[in-house]
Amino acid sequence: MGGIGKTTIAKALFSQLFPQYDAVCFLANVREEAKRLGLTSLCDKLLSELLKDEHHKDNPAGSTFILRRLSNKRVLIVLDDMDSLDQVDILFREQCNFVGPDSKVIITTRNRHLLTGRVDKIYEVGIWNFVESLELFCLHAFKERHPNKGYEDLSERAVKYAGGVPLALKVLGSNLHCRSTEFWECELSKLMNCPNDRIQNVLQVSYDELDNLEKKIFLDIAFFFKGEDKDYVVRILDACGFYATSGVKVLEDKALITISYSGTIQMHDLIQEMGLNIVRGGIEDPGKRSRLRDIEEISDVLENKKGSNVIEGIKLDLSEIEDLHLKTNTLNLMTNLRILRLYVPSGKRSGNVHYSGVLNNLSGKLRYLEWNGCFLKSFPVTFCAKMLVEVCMPHLATCVVKIFYYTLFIYIF
Repeated sequence: MGGIGKTTIAKALFSQLFPQYDAVCFLANVREEAKRLGLTSLCDKLLSELLKDEHHKDNPAGSTFILRRLSNKRVLIVLDDMDSLDQVDILFREQCNFVGPDSKVIITTRNRHLLTGRVDKIYEVGIWNFVESLELFCLHAFKERHPNKGYEDLSERAVKYAGGVPLALKVLGSNLHCRSTEFWECELSKLMNCPNDRIQNVLQVSYDELDNLEKKIFLDIAFFFKGEDKDYVVRILDACGFYATSGVKVLEDKALITISYSGTIQMHDLIQEMGLNIVRGGIEDPGKRSRLRDIEEISDVLENKKGSNVIEGIKLDLSEIEDLHLKTNTLNLMTNLRILRLYVPSGKRSGNVHYSGVLNNLSGKLRYLEWNGCFLKSFPVTFCAKMLVEVCMPHLATCVVKIFYYTLFIYIF
């Protein structure tokens, strides 16, 4: 996860340990520097730092002369922000494997998989607790370790929003420094709909490195499946053709999600917010976005017939609405809909849903259908549900579903 403090910890260790070694090098921001300069230039930079005047241009990286010089030295190397196996192979294996006894190499990365089976020990940096977070935030917001009088509740809101991520705490604290309580109130409210660009840009690096299917898995989890059982989610996403078993593991390795001891998929609030913001992408009309979960936006689409073939999924908590006038023929327009969740959490009651219009078509691409209080007696005759893998329709008597070319009677509680 970006902004969690990996580089800061590596710098602190380097500052503490470097006097104990014959040669040292802190190779910063490998990911960006490799793109800008190339790995060969980074190798030269690494060896120049380690060997100083002993390194000559006519002795290329990997030469016998270079390796012999390194084998006689006890070195400390930090390779910061590695993001590919090529970097690991060339900078770590080829150059660092020949250093002297008792040398130490520290690698920081967002991708745990790069380290697995290649290093002696992996340390996973965790989020900060509330007390630590409040102190760091206050150091940037007030230049003190505690909130100023009158700012206590506002500071607590800011710290909760940051979710224990040091970068977010520093950015928010600096932005709010020397501002009035009215300014704080406005900015904290704005964050709910307009995330801070600097924080989001750092977090989004891990998302940008995913392939297209992994990005779809990430966005589906952010919108629809946070907190759900992993095996259950994998089954649904596999049915979408996303190869979710490996995809979910990649997301976990990149710290975009975590898997709890009970097997549920968890996602940090700031990372989820990043996913929601990616789908918004500056598109004002919610009917032209691929995924929807905001109550006001979904109400706008369903009540004003703004459905389109762009929409792939909808998740709406019916207990959070007062009145929803759902024009069911809006669903006729969502020909690429894969996930439809109109649900009520356990122990809560649905708001008032008023149905109008005729549902004469339902997407044949539906994999997951959850519709609490559905008014249908049967699905449209044109609906072919051969791709449907999950149906949950509480408080409906009996419905007929056509699956895999034969008819099943599903009795719904």
